[in-house]
Amino acid sequence: MSFLQQQKLTEFKSNAQRNPIVRRRSNLALKVEQQIRLAMDRTYRPTKIVWNRDSDGNQHKVEQPKRIRCWWIEHTDGSVQLTVRYGSKPLELAKGKTA
Repeated sequence: MSFLQQQKLTEFKSNAQRNPIVRRRSNLALKVEQQIRLAMDRTYRPTKIVWNRDSDGNQHKVEQPKRIRCWWIEHTDGSVQLTVRYGSKPLELAKGKTA
């Protein structure tokens, strides 16, 4: 009797979250966390790993800082306007108001 015939085979079901709403919420929560860190420390820059080629044509991984834009604007009178963004679009927090 072979090894495969002795085993019970079933369909594989991934535990990964495939619900797009849950994925969007977790992505937004990650971006809000990055904005909080950026507000507390203006030098904060998360990093990403990219492939670069050197002059000989060899590829190697390099850690590079991500570009993060602030979601807030500080006015001269001391007030702050905060806009929550999803992608490049501001989210509407109240009817007709995004900040």
